[in-house]
Amino acid sequence: MKDSRAYNREYADILREKDYYQDYLKAQENIRNSTAYYDGEPVDFEYMPKMYTVDDYAQMCKATSEVYDVLTTVIAQYQKDAAFRALMNFDKRIEELMLVSSLYDNLLPMCRIDFFYDEDNGAYKLCEINTDGSSGMNEDRELVNMMKQTEAYKQFSLHCNLDDFELFESWAEAFLTLYRQYKSGLPNVAIVDFLDDDGPPVEFLPFQRAFEKKGMETVICDVRELEYRENSLFKGGFRIDAIYRRLVTGDVERRYDEVPVGFIQACLKNEVCLIGNFATQAVHNKKLFEIVHGEYAKQFLSAAQLAAAKKYFPYTKVFSPQDDIEEFIETKDKWILKPLDFYASKDVYAGREKDVDTWRKMLITAREQGQLIQEYVRPYQVGFPAYDNNGRLDFKDYNIISGIYMYAGRPSGLFTRIGPNAVISSINGGKTQPSFLVSEKE
Repeated sequence: MKDSRAYNREYADILREKDYYQDYLKAQENIRNSTAYYDGEPVDFEYMPKMYTVDDYAQMCKATSEVYDVLTTVIAQYQKDAAFRALMNFDKRIEELMLVSSLYDNLLPMCRIDFFYDEDNGAYKLCEINTDGSSGMNEDRELVNMMKQTEAYKQFSLHCNLDDFELFESWAEAFLTLYRQYKSGLPNVAIVDFLDDDGPPVEFLPFQRAFEKKGMETVICDVRELEYRENSLFKGGFRIDAIYRRLVTGDVERRYDEVPVGFIQACLKNEVCLIGNFATQAVHNKKLFEIVHGEYAKQFLSAAQLAAAKKYFPYTKVFSPQDDIEEFIETKDKWILKPLDFYASKDVYAGREKDVDTWRKMLITAREQGQLIQEYVRPYQVGFPAYDNNGRLDFKDYNIISGIYMYAGRPSGLFTRIGPNAVISSINGGKTQPSFLVSEKE
């Protein structure tokens, strides 16, 4: 059976056999004319899909499901154990929201679990847990549609199957199934976030269409627009039965004074079906990575869960003011610094990309601010085609980070970023590649 490297070589051979530069430029134009934008710029990509074999995807799903089992156990423990809550030490206003029980039986309805997967040996290590603010679905959809129109893709697909993932209607179906554990019928839905001046993210619109296709009336709204009356939440005259929460908990904490009191009250009284609820913050916060390796985890994780934590969660330490940082200076290439709770790889730095003096200063600041230091995982690399401005083709090795979307506990699709640097993200020269499962045609 072919491995992913064999399929990559076949695709590369097709690219070398013919000049596809003009088709590549056409693909770029297609993305410029699409909704695949990030921070006002079209999403960058290379002219080859990220292909995963069916076997690799099965192994990734298995590992991700084991991680998911640990995460839901952590959330349950947080809600019932005051000592564990003290260990996590969230803002008391956020803790109050996190203690509200869900109106359905799933503790982590939506997440994207990002990880490094070595396609040569099957090794899997976590990078981060994205919960209710999980995104990227629209990027993947637009890039998939663009890639399918390219000439090289069409040539490759003559002898190989390339299957993509549907990420919008499948979430609407999972959402409705969860809601119906609480109440029958079709809910009025609000997709809620801080929208600010730029309006809603573009991917909110296909989610709205997916919900409405399932028969759910749906609005997109800024949390600050919500009103609480008659024991319900409203946007204007639209009564809201269920919320798809894209409003990340960290933003609620940082901007708490902007959040309507009525929204907080409706959540605390469980008078709106919040999918997912605020308890998911227990596993988005990166302190989780330290806790699952510590003594306290032995009190509530099973033997199998502890083994999964040891296998999949990289070693992590949250700094205290008295910690000695010398060992992390001497072995700087083995470590990466991260904030406890942020997203989009903001303020993430790899020791291997810093000189010793700069790294020392960064560690001193991290220690003062209580940031975390984590084992650096060397990413798997794939050679992707890279055209220069004159149309000359070369192949460039990129680091790979993959993510699996979990909808109501089921693996539902893939997301892929690639990058030339140790930290893989758009702010570090990263690109998004459309994700496909690849197999031989029978």
